[in-house]
Amino acid sequence: MSTIRLEPGAGGEGGDDALIELLDGLGGGVKDRVWPIFTKENITSMDALEGLDRDSLRSVGVTLGDANRIIKAVGPDGAVVPPPRRHVDGEIAKPPPRKIRRSGMQIFLKGLDGKKSNLEILDFSEPIDSFKERLCEDYKHVWGLIKKWQLRLIFEGQPMQDDRTFSEHGVEEGGVIQCIKQIPGDIGVFGAHHPGTSGTAFLDGSTLIEAAAPAEVAALIASLNGDPAGECQLHSDRVVLGHRERSALIAAADAYHRRDPRPDVKLQLTGDKLAELIGQAAYRRSVQLYRGPVDEILVRRTEATAASEEPMHIRFHTDYNVRTMQVVLNDPKDYDGGRLIFATGKGFRQPRRTAGSATIHSGRLVHGVTALTSGVRYGLFFLQHPDGHGGWQSHQRT
Repeated sequence: MSTIRLEPGAGGEGGDDALIELLDGLGGGVKDRVWPIFTKENITSMDALEGLDRDSLRSVGVTLGDANRIIKAVGPDGAVVPPPRRHVDGEIAKPPPRKIRRSGMQIFLKGLDGKKSNLEILDFSEPIDSFKERLCEDYKHVWGLIKKWQLRLIFEGQPMQDDRTFSEHGVEEGGVIQCIKQIPGDIGVFGAHHPGTSGTAFLDGSTLIEAAAPAEVAALIASLNGDPAGECQLHSDRVVLGHRERSALIAAADAYHRRDPRPDVKLQLTGDKLAELIGQAAYRRSVQLYRGPVDEILVRRTEATAASEEPMHIRFHTDYNVRTMQVVLNDPKDYDGGRLIFATGKGFRQPRRTAGSATIHSGRLVHGVTALTSGVRYGLFFLQHPDGHGGWQSHQRT
C-alpha cells in the first residue's frame, strides 16, 4: 500500500496555502473537487495529510483518480514533489523534472459506453468486488448510477469473479477488461456461441452429456464460480399450469413476436397481467410454489434458426438473478433440443420436464440449454433480483 509521507516542514510556511498550491499543481480540477472534502474533514494543512494512504483518502470521499494523483505527487524519498512556482510577473516558472513513483501496472478498461481508457491498478491483490464498487463510484458521471452487482467484468472472454483478485485472473500489464451491465430479464442468451466457451461441447451435441467425467463438470463449475450444491428443485410430477393457462401465455408470446419477430423474445408481465391471463387461482398456485419475492415475470418464446444457420443454445452460466423458477409451457416433444442442463457436484443433471411442470434453482447453480434445432420453445419465468423485494407488481411492459 502506498502511503503519503511528508517531510517535516514540507510545503513551507502558510500550511493551508501550501496544501492548496499542491492540489492546484496537480491540475485536472483536483483542487476544486478535493478541497471542499478536505475542509469538511479538517485536512487543511500539510501536516494533516501525513500518514494518509489511498484508502484513507477514499474513505473521506476522494475519488480513486484524485487519490492516485495525490499519491503520485510523492517522490521516492517520501517528499512531496513541489508544484509549479510563479514569478512575480505572474508567469509560471519551469518546474524541476517531476519524479512520479509507479506503484502499479497499466491496463485498459472498456467501459459501459464502449470507450476504452487506460487505468492504473495499484494493488493487484485487490478483490474484484472492491474494484467494481470503486468503478461504480468513479464513473457514475459517465455511466450513470449503477450498483456493483449490476456490473460484470470480462477478461479474455471469461467473467471475473468477485471474490478473486487481478492476479488470480492472470491480468498483466496492458490487459483489457470489458465492463458489461447486467440488466433485468437476463436469463441467458440463446445464440451461436464460440466453440471455446466453457462447456460448449456438451451443449452443441459434439460431446455427449453422459460422457462427461466428474472432474470435467467440477472444472466447469469452478471456472464460472458456481455453487456445486446450489438449490435445484424439480417439480416434474406436478402440473403448475394447465392447458388453458399455458395456451393463454403462448398466445400472448406469439402476439408479442408478431411485433418483434426476432427468434428469441421475452415478454415482461406484471403480476396483475399474469393473473388476468391465467386466472387468480393459477397465479396464486404459481407464487406459492415459488415461495419467494417475485421481482420480474417473463414469458420467453424461442424459435429454432433455419437449418442452414448455426443452431442456438444458451451457454453454461450463473444467473444475475438470485433465484429463478421456470414453468414449461409447451410439450418438449414440440421441439428438438433446447434441453435444460444443470452442472452440480454430482455431475450433469438433465431434469425430465413435461408441459406445465416447473424447475426452481439458485442463481449460482451453473446451467445451460442444449442447441435448439427445430420447433418453438416457450417458458414462463419468475425472477428474484439481488436487491429485490418482490416489487414487480408496480412495473409493466406488455
